[in-house]
Amino acid sequence: RVEVGALRTAAAASAGVQAQYDEASVQLERARSECEGLRLEAVAAKEELSYKVEQYESEAAGMQAHIKILELALGEGAAESMRSAAQHAAAQHTATARLEGAQ
Repeated sequence: RVEVGALRTAAAASAGVQAQYDEASVQLERARSECEGLRLEAVAAKEELSYKVEQYESEAAGMQAHIKILELALGEGAAESMRSAAQHAAAQHTATARLEGAQ
């Protein structure tokens, strides 16, 4: 009788441990799934930000080319202020892209 009671107690304890293990396995799988979702969101955000930075850099390069043409046409003095304005605009575009990526 003592052995039967001990076996029942051991079986109940084993079932409890198995239930805890099963619950932990479910929680682990949820955490892995959530982690993968966050990783995919990060990759998508990084790609979007990279695209915007490339776009702004392309616009800045176009502005620089336009400035070079103006420098040739107007001379260095008048073009210097335009170069400064274009560099400021390019910096703002880049800062905007980085801020959008940080959000």
